[in-house]
Amino acid sequence: MFNRIVRFFVAAVFMAVSFCAFSKDFFVVALPVEGPWNYFQEDGEQLTGIDIDILRAISRESGYKFEFKPMSPSRAMAELKNDNIDAIAGVSSNFATVNGLLFTKPYMSDISQMVYQKPDAQKPVTKYKDLYTHVVGVIRTFSYFDELDDDPLITKEYSEDPEILFGKLNSGELDTVVASEWESAYYLTTHSLPLHTFVPASVNLTKHRYQTDRVIAFGKGFDRGVLKKIQRTIIVLSEDNIISTIVDSYWSKFMNSKPAAEGEGESDSAR
Repeated sequence: MFNRIVRFFVAAVFMAVSFCAFSKDFFVVALPVEGPWNYFQEDGEQLTGIDIDILRAISRESGYKFEFKPMSPSRAMAELKNDNIDAIAGVSSNFATVNGLLFTKPYMSDISQMVYQKPDAQKPVTKYKDLYTHVVGVIRTFSYFDELDDDPLITKEYSEDPEILFGKLNSGELDTVVASEWESAYYLTTHSLPLHTFVPASVNLTKHRYQTDRVIAFGKGFDRGVLKKIQRTIIVLSEDNIISTIVDSYWSKFMNSKPAAEGEGESDSAR
């Protein structure tokens, strides 16, 4: 009789744990603080941005609830490894692959990286090798720049905060900054500077595979069923132009114009 009760109790606990794991619908998501992807509003407390709005749309469509935690990339990886968070949003698929993470379909793709410098730069960059005579600012967030990282002939200055790099570019402490037009426009708009303060160099980094995307990444043990549902949700939001509408609203806010064309679930302005 005692053994039967013990077996019943163990089975009940197992079923309860399994049910809780299966029915989990609340996830803690880490986000990098880098505008316009994620940034604090003027009150300094409310986090907003492109990633945030897209994740909220995913939450509404899928029924999953997300709690957002702003943190640096290095801390986010440590927290994910220690199971203190469930996911990292805004990482590139390359970042997720390098770190052995599961990840969704990109909710933004083909985000071209450019070399920014001042219009009156004494040493304008016209080809990749021109970078060898510059101090190049590189954003060390969730996107990897493989060639820059591996090129020993380029002097690089890294920062997880693109505002720091653009601030140094503006003051003359840096010669160039590699970033997308999103980060550039956000810095200029929030610092009340004209958009022509920085200009993209004529060198075409697209040929050097300087394009990134943005995905949601999870640890290897994450529930595949939940991942698939989030994946399907991203596809639905893309097909219904909900993601492109969110992206376009930020493009209008920080670039003062709408993208020339729209892709499926993304804006060509991000290309």
